[in-house]
Order: sequence, then structure tokens, then C-alpha cells
Amino acid sequence: PGCLACTTERPADLGAAAAAPEEPAAETTEKPKEEKKNNLDAYKQLENLDIIPNAENFECTICYLDTEPGDGVVLRECLHTFCKICLAASIEHSDAPKVKCPFKDDNYSCDMELLEREIKALVTPAVFEKHQKKSVKEAEANIQNTFHCKTPDCAGWTVVEDDVNIFKCPLCKRTNCITCQAIHDGMDCKQYQQYMLVDSQDENSKKTKEWMDDL
Repeated sequence: PGCLACTTERPADLGAAAAAPEEPAAETTEKPKEEKKNNLDAYKQLENLDIIPNAENFECTICYLDTEPGDGVVLRECLHTFCKICLAASIEHSDAPKVKCPFKDDNYSCDMELLEREIKALVTPAVFEKHQKKSVKEAEANIQNTFHCKTPDCAGWTVVEDDVNIFKCPLCKRTNCITCQAIHDGMDCKQYQQYMLVDSQDENSKKTKEWMDDL
């Protein structure tokens, strides 16, 4: 019904009709879904990269030079950012097989480590090979009863068992005598020890030679 005083009809935009909820626009419901999909695609692209490039200019905290977008790296573990040249140098000159983030100031020193995929992407194949050798060397040092191949520059090694006296290196294919701590192809242990004492003139060596002769 309309107004009882003036008998005019009730306006259509008043009352219960005006309070009825409007249907949500298709754009407002689709937009969040599209944003989520775009964010997921961007994350997947970054995850497929070995190193994450910087998107904006920044000053490297090591060399203090301005770094253009793409010339730096954002470390995955701590999000600290450095230029590629400084990071590569940090890896190459690191004595430890685990390379820590080089960020340091008066109040804080980052102890997060670079990932292996980041290290491999930042340095040359030759430097990466040296880095891997450091890891193998540390592993060998931390294991008891190890024997390293006696061939010069050979990286082969093994864990020694009590009843084993021979180690055939899988890298250089040479046969090592664990008892003599040497490679003496064509000689048994006694012949090798005698050979080693031939040119020795000190008194202790002479006594050792006499003892070997009595064997």
C-alpha cells in the first residue's frame, strides 16, 4: 500500500525490495582465483631456477657496488642479496665444504648455508669440482679407520676392516698394501721393506733391517 495521507504508491526502491542482496559480479569472484593461480605459477618458475635473480637495483654489502637487476642473487635460505661475482669468490675461497652466507655487520653474522644447486650455478665446473673434493675430504676425516689411496692426486679411499690388507682403488685401479701403507707392485711386504731400507744409513734403520732379515 501507498501513503495513507496522500494516497500515492510506495516507491520501488524502499522497503524489503531495496534490502534484497545483489548478485556478486563475476569479476569479483574470479579475480582472487586468478591472482592465486598467477602467484602459484610465479612460485613454480622461481623453484625451477637454480639461483633467484634480484628484481631491483641494490648495493652489494661485500663490494659496495650498485647491482643491476639480474646481476645479483637472492639466497634461498636467508633472503640476503649479493652480486654474483662476490658470491662466486666466497665459494671459491671457502676452506669449508659448507659455504655460509657472507652477510655480516656490527650486530649480526648470518650462519645460513648456500644450497648445493646455488653453488653449482655460481661457479665454473672446475671450481665446483674442487668444492666437491672438500666435501669428500671432510667426510673421510670424520670417519674412523679410513685408508687413502697412495697414488699421487688420487681421491680414492676406503674404510679399513680388520681382516683386509689390500685395497684396490676404484678410481686409479692401483692395488694398495694397507699393511705397508704403500703401493708395491711386484714385491711382497718383506721385499718392499728391504727395498725401502737399502739407502738408509742411520742406526735405527740398520736394526730394522737386521730384524727384517730374521723374519
